[in-house]
Amino acid sequence: MDEFLKTMMRSLKHMSAQEKQDIIDDYKEHFEAGLEAGKTEQEVAAALGNPKQLAKMHTMQSTAAAAHESKGFGDTMRMIGAAVSYKAGGGILVGCLYLVCLTGLVSLYAVAAGLVLTGLGCIVLVAVEIGAAYISYAVAALFLALIFAPGGLLMFKGNARLWRISLGRMAMIARRIMRMEKAAAV
Repeated sequence: MDEFLKTMMRSLKHMSAQEKQDIIDDYKEHFEAGLEAGKTEQEVAAALGNPKQLAKMHTMQSTAAAAHESKGFGDTMRMIGAAVSYKAGGGILVGCLYLVCLTGLVSLYAVAAGLVLTGLGCIVLVAVEIGAAYISYAVAALFLALIFAPGGLLMFKGNARLWRISLGRMAMIARRIMRMEKAAAV
């Protein structure tokens, strides 16, 4: 029992000491219940499974909760790392879903930045066309600047909202997948 719990404690990552202690206390209760039922420590440990794999599952769930609460980039990257290291199947699936989501969001931010820069370029073009006495081109460039720059800024705002919504939902999906795998393992 002690070796099982020590291995699990060493393998738990990216969570507070209180969370780690709660998990260890839960597994102590499993051992106590198994011993009271007449099983040996080895039988209880075998029934529980690999402590390193269990710790990865708990780490995955903890990082999913942190990513859901903060919706920040750092927590999201820890979530991806925990998901991929969890194991083949659900962990890889969750990691791939997160990477696809992040790739899409980063692409949208790149498009928004491109729109803002295009709008700023059009403003420079207005000055150039006025200097060359092409007023109709200057008006067209001003019109384009008034479309592209605010459109890019609005897209930035929309992307920030989409980031919060999508990463919040992804963390919820990750926790559900991990719960389903945990239930299937038991």
